[in-house]
Amino acid sequence: MSLNKIQLIGNVGNITVKEVKGVKVANISLATNERGFTTKSGKEIPDHTEWHRVVLWRSLASSAEEKIKVGTQIYVEGKVNSSMYTDKNGVERISYNIVAERYQILGKQEKSNTAPKPMDNFPPAEVKHQAPNVGEQVDADDDLPF
Repeated sequence: MSLNKIQLIGNVGNITVKEVKGVKVANISLATNERGFTTKSGKEIPDHTEWHRVVLWRSLASSAEEKIKVGTQIYVEGKVNSSMYTDKNGVERISYNIVAERYQILGKQEKSNTAPKPMDNFPPAEVKHQAPNVGEQVDADDDLPF
């Protein structure tokens, strides 16, 4: 048995949304913070911020584009995905992303003149398609794999 599940609560540092072969994808940089502390020996450990790359596909991406702004605190649930690449110096590196299966906006939301839309992505409805692997190549002549 195996399990690939991650849950994060953090603040959005950046969000970009684009279409890949007609499918909407959102990329979010999400900051999680750990409070500093003092060890028993008196050593000060400072606060630490960890940045995560979160990827949302299809309706999640569309929803995020409308609702998520820089600074928004969100809960994200998904899986960790890794991919290999070669950097500009020819060194092989590995990249980790969080492929979101659902998200929820936490805290206060900006007021608008329209009625709020229901959160149709949390908890999720029956999932009919799996989110793609981040590094997976898509052939333009084939059906989309996700």
